[in-house]
Amino acid sequence: MYRFFEIFRIVAMGLVLTGCSVPPGVQAPVTIRSAWHGALAETAAAELTPGGMLEIRLQANAATGYGWQPDFSGNHGVLEPEEQEYRPSENGLCGAPGVAVWRLRAVKTGQAVLVFRYFRPWEKFDPAHDAMREVKITVNPGR
Repeated sequence: MYRFFEIFRIVAMGLVLTGCSVPPGVQAPVTIRSAWHGALAETAAAELTPGGMLEIRLQANAATGYGWQPDFSGNHGVLEPEEQEYRPSENGLCGAPGVAVWRLRAVKTGQAVLVFRYFRPWEKFDPAHDAMREVKITVNPGR
């Protein structure tokens, strides 16, 4: 636990010393985080400007066969997926949960709804048992 606070202190000090700023006219990346446990259904919202980045991080455990299955059919061309990755647990233990990460760039104004369902792909999604996360994004014109 001490190590966590020491690392946090070093990172925080680095951000303070570098100014921790984003150039004028550039939107800072928006990050949405959610755990796979807890509520079965959750909704999050974000606002971006064209060119802005959205990062969605969802806790996952690939060792169980479960995974987040994205549904971008409600995107309407507002966001462009740039990268998707799975980051295993930092503790190195086999079977420990990691994080599924999606990075998307806002390419035009409008609204999008992204849906992520957490289930085994060879089974049918069951909303009474499996988790779902909905992310509503609004891309407004830049200033």
